[in-house]
Amino acid sequence: MDQHSVDRPDEVIDFNSIKPNTLPHDKKYHIFLSYKTENRDRRIAIQIDRLLRGKGYQCCLHERDFLPGNAIVDNIDKNIERSIKVVFLLSENSSASEWCQYELTMTETFHIQNKGYKPIILKLDQCKLPDAIKRYTYLSADRPTEEWIGRLALAINDETDHLITNRRNIKFVPVPCMNYNRDKEHKLSTCRYPHICAKYIINDAECTGSCGKNHNLVTNQSREILVDVGFITDGNYDSLLETYRQKCKEKLADMAKNGVTGPCCYYNYKGCLLGDFHCPFTHICKDWFIGTCVKLNCTLSHDILNAHTKRLLKIFDIDTTNDKTAILNKYRAKYPHKKFITMKESVSTRTFLKENLLLCLAFEMTDLGDVKPDETIDYSSIKPITLPIDKDYHTFIAYKAGDPDSGVALQIVELLEGKGYKCCIHEGDLLAGRSFLRTIARTIKRSIKVVFLLSENSSACEMWKYQLDVAETFHIETKGYKPIILKLDQCFLSDTLTKYTYLSADKPTEEWIGRLAKAINDETDK
Repeated sequence: MDQHSVDRPDEVIDFNSIKPNTLPHDKKYHIFLSYKTENRDRRIAIQIDRLLRGKGYQCCLHERDFLPGNAIVDNIDKNIERSIKVVFLLSENSSASEWCQYELTMTETFHIQNKGYKPIILKLDQCKLPDAIKRYTYLSADRPTEEWIGRLALAINDETDHLITNRRNIKFVPVPCMNYNRDKEHKLSTCRYPHICAKYIINDAECTGSCGKNHNLVTNQSREILVDVGFITDGNYDSLLETYRQKCKEKLADMAKNGVTGPCCYYNYKGCLLGDFHCPFTHICKDWFIGTCVKLNCTLSHDILNAHTKRLLKIFDIDTTNDKTAILNKYRAKYPHKKFITMKESVSTRTFLKENLLLCLAFEMTDLGDVKPDETIDYSSIKPITLPIDKDYHTFIAYKAGDPDSGVALQIVELLEGKGYKCCIHEGDLLAGRSFLRTIARTIKRSIKVVFLLSENSSACEMWKYQLDVAETFHIETKGYKPIILKLDQCFLSDTLTKYTYLSADKPTEEWIGRLAKAINDETDK
């Protein structure tokens, strides 16, 4: 994976205490070692082989175990198939090797077709990560061998990522990419949502294809995402398409049932793609909703009782027989993600906007969600709450790896763990060899709360946005807690984040760490 998926914990796992799993009857090796036969890469491969074989592991090295006279591709295919897992030594050398790339491709093919395991990536140097590897958490070998060999052996023994046990358990449903469907530029290589026409997938009205959007669910981009979250993409296509459509519709239906939703972004762009029946968002002008629409001839609906919106208001348990202004204010009061300019019930919308134009404009430019109290909370007096039996961490910290965000994340972990909190960061607690997407979802679910470090760096990171979406999904589906936003710099707040009150980290750490710990402990927002 890229800088988001490195596995580099501070603790060293005791290699001497680890024993190999029993080989299945149809396997000859615990691992197949894929590497480029160059001085350093070869030396590390032989060292791994020697250490693992000394513990009872059976390892396949092409220099020793390939049958002379057989075609190289046949030797590769046969021995990968006879190995439980493949350890891929990633370096500048192996990245440029056609044979190493072929071995990686064959590993992924067997993983999908034969219900095997995904490759374990051991990164030897500061080489660039190929796109094919970015979806995996990798183990870094830039420290002495004794500091990472235990984690490698642990990853080899791990049996929780076997496709046969996970592929039918869909943990997360990635709906069609909103940015793609709104023609919004973003980075394709890191987007974690299928680039497919939302109308084609969700709307009951048939999309003829004149939209210009993709109607193929198994493109390389979409297929990779769906496999990572548990969909079966190597079987009948019609069955896959029907399953995905049904799961997306169920997810959207649950959104309206489990919480009050806001105005539809598609409706406010060029028209809703999801259809009146399936769209869980109200079809009204989003600026009018929060009291900032200054267009005298706005083409979007300012009618709180249009047919689609009225149906949703009833689901939200809002009485639609009252005066429209009273209904709007009740809807605003129930929608927890925005602050509003309150309109007097006796004043028409147009009159209100005319009289409050400057206030509306100022409202849009103000950081309404900022929390910057004058008093400093005593951090030394705060203790962590007891972990529930189904949780491993008090908090998962989501951030963009690299300075200065990594420095802040590690500082927070050091301070919180010094007080007894259990913290998870991707640079220390994700097991090498597992799908990065599935591991993120699983770890967030095992954490009570998620702290997001918001900065110019993270706000441009697709993986950071994916983690935010997963956290919000679990918040809705499992009635968990909303994410905690720690704002590191003067970055722009996206629409997704304006619904949350954020904590500002523009002062010395001791002035805000107490408030962060208090927010993690708070149990009133469940």
